Amino acid sequence: MNLRNRVKQLLKMCGHAFVGTVHDRLNDVDRQLSDLKAAADSLAEQQGDLKAATDSLAEADGALLQGGIRTLEELKSVQAELRRQDAEARHRLDEVDARWNKLLDAVAQIEGVQNHLRRAFEKQTEVLENELVRQVCVESDDYEAVNVETGLLTFLYSYLPTRKALDVGAHLGDVSDRLLRAGYEVYAFEPAPAVFEKLKQKLEGRKGFTAFQSALGSSEGEALLHMATDLSEAKWYEDPTLLSSLVTHSMPPEIPFSHTVPVVVKTISGLHQSGLVPEDIALVKIDTEGFDLEVIRGMGDHRYPVVAAEYFDVRHPFGQSGLLYTLEILIGEMRNRGYLWHIVMHRDWHCRHTAYYCNHERAVPGTWGNVIFFRDYGIFSQAQSWCSAVLPRTYFKAVAQT
Repeated sequence: MNLRNRVKQLLKMCGHAFVGTVHDRLNDVDRQLSDLKAAADSLAEQQGDLKAATDSLAEADGALLQGGIRTLEELKSVQAELRRQDAEARHRLDEVDARWNKLLDAVAQIEGVQNHLRRAFEKQTEVLENELVRQVCVESDDYEAVNVETGLLTFLYSYLPTRKALDVGAHLGDVSDRLLRAGYEVYAFEPAPAVFEKLKQKLEGRKGFTAFQSALGSSEGEALLHMATDLSEAKWYEDPTLLSSLVTHSMPPEIPFSHTVPVVVKTISGLHQSGLVPEDIALVKIDTEGFDLEVIRGMGDHRYPVVAAEYFDVRHPFGQSGLLYTLEILIGEMRNRGYLWHIVMHRDWHCRHTAYYCNHERAVPGTWGNVIFFRDYGIFSQAQSWCSAVLPRTYFKAVAQT
């Protein structure tokens, strides 16, 4: 029997009033027990929540601990890498310091050389000022000064490997005469029969001179030489035979091609093979009134230190039609043959004023003149220095855009 029943039984024995009082007290006890049980259940529930929270916190602490451990490991790796980079940077700084010291030594050496050169320059300047005569340019009206191309060729005598020259299109021998005077051995070619006779009368017997009655071209055979006639009332053209050509290019109305003469054509390479001219030619001057490129092509594989040729611009009266080549084509041909430098001496129609420029492939509009080709820069440099002292220089600039 439980306590309650026992109490009830005892109460019955004690009387009804007492029973009611005790009964009420017992009900109060029951309520309190119920409240205590509810409180105990709530406490148990809170304990469960607390345990879950404790477990979650423990799990978070574990994760945090593991993360901290990984972070420490990564920090150790980063620290090791920083130490490695620091050591490498220190090594590089040591190398830079060593190089800087070497550079300072080199600068000191350069300063010493500069001081030495400065003293030498000052000494040389003193010699130039006190002992040497300054370079001068003397004006003259003789052929060599007026015909500047010939002046340049005679000047180059001292810089060529041999003293042997070809004068192709020699005419009456004015250029050959000047080359002979400079010391060259000259092999001259003139196809026109009457002109050739005058050439021989002028220079035959001169030491080092050999003349051939022949034209030169790219192939051997025969051709018609077109002869010009001066029809101008004032007889502007002192000697129209100067303008004879194997090419029927355009001519001014007052001096047309009037008749032809058959001539023999040979090649330079063929002349070498036959032994008529030596192999060691140093200078080739060509003036064939529009046929010069064909003469060059007849050289074959032979190369000479200096080659001079004539050109007409397409706006020049001689070049408006019938041209076999332009200056640009001529320069392209020679560059393919290894002539990397050239000087152009040009003049306007009916104008004796001459100017020059170097290594430009276009012609000044409306001009004619001569272009001198070089395989050796040293010889070209000497020629350019001569031109700069004797002739005005032509400059090219862009046209302003509007």
